[in-house]
Order: sequence, then structure tokens, then C-alpha cells
Amino acid sequence: MGSELANRGAGVLALGLSLAGVQDAQAKAGDHIRAGNTTITPVLGIQTLTRSNVYLAEGTTTGPSGEVVGAPIERGTATRVSPGLSIVNNGKNVILDFGAEYSAIKFFEESHTNLDRFNDVDLRAGLVLLPESMVGVKLNERFHITGRESEADYATSAYITHTMNDSGVRISIHPGSALEVDLGGNFTYDAYDVSAQSTL
Repeated sequence: MGSELANRGAGVLALGLSLAGVQDAQAKAGDHIRAGNTTITPVLGIQTLTRSNVYLAEGTTTGPSGEVVGAPIERGTATRVSPGLSIVNNGKNVILDFGAEYSAIKFFEESHTNLDRFNDVDLRAGLVLLPESMVGVKLNERFHITGRESEADYATSAYITHTMNDSGVRISIHPGSALEVDLGGNFTYDAYDVSAQSTL
């Protein structure tokens, strides 16, 4: 999500903010928040995006009969806000890794409201049970909803929405200190959706 295609001409101004203060946990500016074996990292990203071709249009040309063919190139400016949180707990018997990120984008121009987007999320969770034992268990979960801009300037939402959920479970065998064998599998749900609603 963080990268822009070259023909979008994106310029990015990013501002990172650090947040701190949970009960007796201590953190200086820019540090993570630590409480025992747990490390908490809150993040807030604010970006201003300027794109020279918001609908990925090829521009207009004149046809053989003098008619105008194609769609004009439109420029746009937007603000994106991306709060996130990471929690990692490295215990002797349990290792937990959790992360969450949300992203919202709002265009300044009234004509580009179908490029506003407020439902992008990215969630991940990993759990390792008995990491130092001969046999342990690993569980992982990943869910995200993201949007990729399309040429559908006529649609209520000019995005191709990608929804993905990936769940995995593995038995982890540790026959030696330098050897680890994982046996298991993943189940993945993957779907793409294109808005067919017209703004006309």
C-alpha cells in the first residue's frame, strides 16, 4: 500500500508520531513501550499525496473523424492517515506477535470523492506455544482489506478491493538446538471486488 505506481507521480510528505504511557511502563520519545516481556509499539503516519493521474488515464487524442477519444488526465491531492499498533511478547512458554494497521485517505477535490477510502485494514497475529520444548505449536492469522485504484472514474468507488484471510497451524519439532522441522498447512481466502455502481 505504501508504494505508488510511477505514472501516478506521487509525492509524499510523511510525519511520524510516537505515543507513550501505559501504566508503569516507561518509554522515552521515540522508544518502544516495554512492560516485562511485552513490547508495545504504537505508530501514527500522516501523509500528503499529490498524484498527477488519479484515474490512471491515458489522456485524450483526436480520432479519424475529429472526435475526442479517451479520458482526460486528472490531478489530485489527498491526505492519508495510518494509525497502527504492534504488540510482541517473548515469554518462555508462549511467544505472541500481534499487529494492526488502519488506513484512511481523503481527497481535497470534490470531483474525486470516489477515491476517498476509509476501510483498509491489516491485522496479523502469531502464536508459538512451547518454543523451547521438543514439540511445540505455531498458529498464524493474517487478514487484510486493501484497495487498488482503477480507471473506473464513473464508479461510486474507483477501487478494486482485495480481501484476504490466511490461517495456518503447524506442529514444530525441535530435535536439536540448531534444527527445527515444521509440519502443517495454511487455508487462504482471496477475493477481488470491483464496484459496479455508477455516480451518474
